[in-house]
Amino acid sequence: RVVLERHLRERHSIEKHGLLKFASVARERAFQEVSDAILVLDSAGVVVEINRAGYDLLGDSVIGEPLDAVLPEPSDDAVETRGRTVALDGADGQHHFSLQTSPISYGRGGSGSLVVLRDITELKQRQDELSLLKQILVRIFRHNMRNDFNVIEGYALEIEERGDEEIAEMAAIVRDRVQHLHQEAEKARELEAFFGYHD
Repeated sequence: RVVLERHLRERHSIEKHGLLKFASVARERAFQEVSDAILVLDSAGVVVEINRAGYDLLGDSVIGEPLDAVLPEPSDDAVETRGRTVALDGADGQHHFSLQTSPISYGRGGSGSLVVLRDITELKQRQDELSLLKQILVRIFRHNMRNDFNVIEGYALEIEERGDEEIAEMAAIVRDRVQHLHQEAEKARELEAFFGYHD
C-alpha cells in the first residue's frame, strides 16, 4: 500500500508539473541535435522523418521517398568501420558515411527502422593514406629483397664456378635456397593480390 501511494504521488507530481511533456520535448531536442544524420523509416522502408543533420545532408525532399531512392547502394567496408558504408557527393566533395540500421517500434503496433549516417570521411582518408604508405613500403621492401637475392645468387654462382668440389656444392645449396625464396616471395605476392591487397 505504501508503494502504491508513493507511485500515485509521483504520478500526480509528474502530471501536475508537465514533466511528461518535457520528456517528449527532450527526446525531440536530442533527436534534432545529434550530429549524425538520422532517417526514420516506416515498415515499407519509406522515409517519414529526418533530423536536422539529415536535412542538412539530404534536404527535406527525401520525406516520402523509399530509402533506396535516397541513398546509393551501400558497400561493405572491411576496415575499421565494421559495417556498410555509402558515399555521397556534397558541395565540398565526396563524403563517406557508415550506415547503421536498427529496428524500431512505436505506438499501436507500428514498426519501422532507424537509419544513422555517421561521417567517416576523415577516417576513410587516413585509411587510404595508410594503404598507400603500405603499398610504397612493400614495393621498396620487395625491390630491395630482389636486389639482395640477385646479389647473393650471383656471388653463389661465382663461388660455385671457382671453388673446389666441396665449396661448389655448398654454393649450389645457397643458390637453390635463394631461388626457393624468390618463388615463395612470388607466391606471397599472388596471395596478396588474390585477397585484394594490391600493390
